[in-house]
Parts: sequence; C-alpha cells; structure tokens
Amino acid sequence: MAHQGFEHLAWIRNNTRGSWLELTIREIHGRSRIDGTEMSGHLSSLKYEKQGQLYEAVIKDGHLKIPLSACHFFRGRMGNVKGTVHITVACNVGNAHMPESTAVLTFWM
Repeated sequence: MAHQGFEHLAWIRNNTRGSWLELTIREIHGRSRIDGTEMSGHLSSLKYEKQGQLYEAVIKDGHLKIPLSACHFFRGRMGNVKGTVHITVACNVGNAHMPESTAVLTFWM
C-alpha cells in the first residue's frame, strides 16, 4: 500500500537552505487480505538511504523532504531525467498489515 502514500505531483525545491524532493502525504485505503476489513491510514515514517546510511525524513504539515544528494539521476534517450532513491516506509494502518517496507522511489522530470 505504500505506493499509494504520496500525491502524484511532487516538487523539486532549490534555495539557499538546500535542494530537495518534496512529497505530499495522502490517505491510503485498502482491504485486508487477512479478514477483508476495510482499512485506511497514512505513512507514519519514511527513511531514505544516503551513502549507505538511513536517515529519517521529517514529516511536517503533511509534507516531507528528501535531499537531492540522496537521489540518483539518469538521463534517458529522449532527454528526460529519471531520479531514484531507496526508501523504507511504515504506515499507521497496523503492524500486521504494513510493517516497515523497503522500496525504490522513482520520479521523472
């Protein structure tokens, strides 16, 4: 369910304080595979990998920031740019349904 945890539009911010990817958290809805119960919740934590070490992203007012220095960028044949970052997320729906999960967050510019 973590793939549903963010709004599909994100921002790349760059100013005197730094450069980062800013994501907006949204409600996650799903059905339990265990008993069919309807569930909802949101991401309660996100950690990103930077140089082999995990760092916790601060969630403030429904937004979180991942430094661009933690992202890897690739230029495609058509000139588009794809970015990736390794993340570990947890959801407040319940530990039996979504403990910490590791994923690769991919975004296009």
